[in-house]
Amino acid sequence: MQTSNKKTLDEAIDAFQNSANARIETATLQWPEMTALLKQIGLLSRDETSSLSIKEELCISATKSWIFKLWDGPVVTSDERTGYEQLVEWLEEAIQVNGAKTTHFEQILQCVLAIGRLPHPAALFLEDWITTQDVLECSENSPRAGEPAIALICKMTNSKDSIQQWVASENLFASVETYSRLRRSSAFETIVLFGPPNRYESSRWVGSPDSDFKAQWLLTAPPATKVVLLSWPSHPRLNLDFVGPWQGFEAPKISPMDDMGDVSPLPAFEFIEKPREHLSAFDFANEIDAVSARQYELLGDEDGLWVFFDDNLGPRPRILRSDFSQTFTPATKQELKPGTHLVFRSHEVERQHLLNASELWWSEKYSEHSFTKAEEFKNALKQKVQTFLDLNGLDELKRRFGIAGLSKEYSIQLHSRIVAPDYVAPLSSENYEAVCRAVDYRAPTGSFNLLSKLRTARQQAGLGMVQELIFKLQAAAEAGELDELTELGFAKIHDDVLGELFISTIAHLSAEKALVPLSKLGRPVDKGGSLWLK
Repeated sequence: MQTSNKKTLDEAIDAFQNSANARIETATLQWPEMTALLKQIGLLSRDETSSLSIKEELCISATKSWIFKLWDGPVVTSDERTGYEQLVEWLEEAIQVNGAKTTHFEQILQCVLAIGRLPHPAALFLEDWITTQDVLECSENSPRAGEPAIALICKMTNSKDSIQQWVASENLFASVETYSRLRRSSAFETIVLFGPPNRYESSRWVGSPDSDFKAQWLLTAPPATKVVLLSWPSHPRLNLDFVGPWQGFEAPKISPMDDMGDVSPLPAFEFIEKPREHLSAFDFANEIDAVSARQYELLGDEDGLWVFFDDNLGPRPRILRSDFSQTFTPATKQELKPGTHLVFRSHEVERQHLLNASELWWSEKYSEHSFTKAEEFKNALKQKVQTFLDLNGLDELKRRFGIAGLSKEYSIQLHSRIVAPDYVAPLSSENYEAVCRAVDYRAPTGSFNLLSKLRTARQQAGLGMVQELIFKLQAAAEAGELDELTELGFAKIHDDVLGELFISTIAHLSAEKALVPLSKLGRPVDKGGSLWLK
């Protein structure tokens, strides 16, 4: 028998009562590349020296259409569904036509390429924000049981597909809903809107104020007890005249999101003007693999400290906010700028801390015996892959990955990560089974389920460690231990639990990438290529 998606009257009343006093929070995300793009389009629109050709008009229209599609949440900016590749092609063709406006189109192309290379700012924000919400654990037995308490609301179906892929790739516990289905959805703890509500109702046939009236229920009677409204450059502004259900009704209070302080770096000193590169030849003899990574020069008590970050592999940069109150770790690598403060921990201490915290979290929910088995399963797969590598080589391993059904892009990242000590296992059972087939490993029954629990234990332990680090940095700032950061550009702190902490400032980033051992990514190294903080 087919069930109906329509709500009963009682369900509708319950949903209204639960959301009658919904808490509404807003956050404005920075997107300098988008701001620069909007500026160039504005300058071109005001340039009245000559009219635009049909090709140039098409480029401007396509650029605006692409910007419009990026309104809809953390979509992949270079996704073919956004029209990115076609837009780049048209812009390149327009630049070949000589004229007074060629410079404008060159600037527009550079902005578009920069946006396409970087993750969406909503993705950077949500990856951290979702994992730190109290609603992450939805049952006593499993943190991923039940329905997600957070829903990301997009307008278009194409956006939903792209956002769902991103949610799955980051292993986030969140639902993705289109606006048209939101009225028929179950109630959520929190819904996240991208831009003001009227954006969801506006079209070429429905404009303001009609769209304002039709969409205001998102703030006054949402199927949630909390509404988070994220916006960034290019979004239309929220019209405060349309946040009440009827004229004369007291509008709900809208407040800025907690801890959304200024994330711009502190310009506390003069940065190194002449670019320098790490010229030391690393010792690759005992390394698993090497990658071409971005190089950043750091300030420290000795001349010549560098850190390297790759866009896909290795640790993520841990950025210290300018008020020292919180660290923010991007979901993927972003272009770090001179003046950005980075936090580093002793790698060995941090790794042991994570292992101990994971085991403690596990012991509170499961048996210690099952934790030991999960570690055995993790190490057994690594050993099998390493043995296959030693006997057959990397090219054969990649070939076997392809035969087993893994994509080329996934295999390129996986072969380096899977033998790393802290890597657990592929996220999906399909990929896990494919890896096992590729290296002729017969995985024990139930091994994937235990490995999934082990990954969750690591994630939960990691969240706790982030909070410990935040509290330590707050206390250090209050005690004056970070004063040297603004005076010298770096500071060192010792903590009995966290180990050695090194907070440094990026003095310069090099335009050239460097070949770096995988084990050195994300960790400060000296001029000789040795780890500076072990």
